Amino acid sequence: MTSTRRTRGCSLWAITGCGCGSLAIIGILLVFALLLLRMERERRDPSWDHRAYGACLQNLRYLHGAAERYQRDHGHLPARLEDLDPIYLDTPARLRCPLAAKGRGGPYRYTPDAKNPDDALITCANHGQGAIMVQRNGLLRVPK
Repeated sequence: MTSTRRTRGCSLWAITGCGCGSLAIIGILLVFALLLLRMERERRDPSWDHRAYGACLQNLRYLHGAAERYQRDHGHLPARLEDLDPIYLDTPARLRCPLAAKGRGGPYRYTPDAKNPDDALITCANHGQGAIMVQRNGLLRVPK
């Protein structure tokens, strides 16, 4: 005769009624509270917009590559970032930080006369945690 052993605990389908349901509800409320805190942070400090920050990093990398292509073709860096448009840019929107496009920041600072490879070529100071920059050597420096 074989005995069947019944295991104690909850399955995913029977969460209610054994205490696991309350743990699941607490977990959902915790996630919801964290999302609300994040939204409140963005409301209080509009310079911390994680989507705009990520798009700004992409723009800076793209602009550095466009400036390198311009330099390869012309023998020197462009005098202004606007000189990259329309040949070296996929869209003119890359010339501005997404926060500046929303009216919450200034334009990128471009320093084509930087000689040292560690000097900043393009800088964005629109984000609350400090300036983001692409160095002349192509490295991206972000604040800690």
